[in-house]
Amino acid sequence: MNHLKAVEYYSKAADQDEPHAQAMLSLCYREGIGVRPDDKQAFAWCLRAANQGYTRTKYWLGLHYRDGLGIQKDLAEARRWLGEAAAAGVAEAQSDLQYL
Repeated sequence: MNHLKAVEYYSKAADQDEPHAQAMLSLCYREGIGVRPDDKQAFAWCLRAANQGYTRTKYWLGLHYRDGLGIQKDLAEARRWLGEAAAAGVAEAQSDLQYL
């Protein structure tokens, strides 16, 4: 797989408000896949996707807030986003909420 090409295509689609592409771009920035790791970019793309209702990114956003990744740590926001993900059936969010 050509990671640089994937990031290019994700970026084009993400700029057009495609939430799956935004989620994948967030993951690329978080993990350094095809780009340098950048928690602020990962957070920004994650937030855009979560605000469009993309369930998995609601969980990731909760982790960003919980751990202070790309944003100042905010446990109230972490609970909010993890709660939304848990309500949507994300098992990891349900588990993480118990320990927050």
